[in-house]
Amino acid sequence: MSKPYSSVESPSKVSPGLRTYYENYSRRITKMVGYEYLIATLLNSHAIQLQRDQILPKNTEEEGKSEAHTLEPLVTEDVQLNPLDVPLSGWSPLSSFETAQHMIDIKESEREVNLGTDVSAPEAGVTTEEQIRLKREEQLSRLQTEIGNVTNKTEECTQGIQDAVDALAKLTDDLIKEERLKEETVTELKMKQRTSSLLPESAANIQRLQGALKNSEEKMVRLQQQWQAHKKPLEEQLSQLTLEASNKKVNKEEILAEMSELRDKMKAMVQDASRKETALAQLKGQVEKMNKDINRSVYTKRIIDISAKEAANNERVRQVYRAVAAVHEGCGELVDIVRDTGTVQREIADLREQVDLEKSKKVEENLTQLKTDLNQVKKENASLKQQLL
Repeated sequence: MSKPYSSVESPSKVSPGLRTYYENYSRRITKMVGYEYLIATLLNSHAIQLQRDQILPKNTEEEGKSEAHTLEPLVTEDVQLNPLDVPLSGWSPLSSFETAQHMIDIKESEREVNLGTDVSAPEAGVTTEEQIRLKREEQLSRLQTEIGNVTNKTEECTQGIQDAVDALAKLTDDLIKEERLKEETVTELKMKQRTSSLLPESAANIQRLQGALKNSEEKMVRLQQQWQAHKKPLEEQLSQLTLEASNKKVNKEEILAEMSELRDKMKAMVQDASRKETALAQLKGQVEKMNKDINRSVYTKRIIDISAKEAANNERVRQVYRAVAAVHEGCGELVDIVRDTGTVQREIADLREQVDLEKSKKVEENLTQLKTDLNQVKKENASLKQQLL
């Protein structure tokens, strides 16, 4: 059974009239009139009312006249009209096809009435047609009024639905806020329950906290000692390697300066050699042009001079070779130093990662938190002792 909407929560508060309507007159949901059949149903309902007005006389003076032109009813006598089939608002659960069929029957009955009045009572035909027209206008005005009322009610229902949707959205937001507040309250309550669970065995809890605090402090001391034991030799090694690297860097700069000087000397020697080769070629040409009767001692002296110059050049070449060998040796030492420095830096990075890992365990923060909790428990124990005294 269908029920109109009501804000009454308890069934015992329903009025007797509504209870009677619910039990005897309320339609089922399957028999309710849809929105698309509203206009057709209203027209059919008013057509039935118009038919009843034509069949039943309004007063005794018109009773004789109505007998002559009584309309044939749209509904046969075998079909009994049930007042429950017509709602209070004038709606009827008829389809659009049935409504159109009833309207055709009404037009045919009116045509028969017009023919009957022309044959039997030509004098009273004008009055009857005027009455029918007036009744139609009245019914039409009533239909328009009811349609306007239904439209207004539809708009009110739409506005009510929109208000309900807004109220629902607001209630949803309020519910979300309440849920968030509830979660915060539950979290706080759990924290307080944990705190209160420590109070009955405060002495044992204090001992456990003190033991944990002592163990944490001892662990912190051990870690600091280990860090210092690793840190000190590495710092010494790092300082020594840094000093050696700086010294080798200075030596490298000196060797590079010497190499640049030797390169300049080599360029000068190459230029000198090219000049001497040119001079030698010229001298050979001159020797060929000279007479063969030249003293042998002159040639001997020239050969000795050339030999002395070549010996001096060979000495310079040996010096350059020794300098290049020294530079190569210095470069090898620099490579070894760089390799050792990289190894030390990797070890330092590993130690720093280990230190960061120890710091990430939040040992100091845990110690601070334990100290704070211990002080709080001590204060609570003192307050409890004062209350007991």
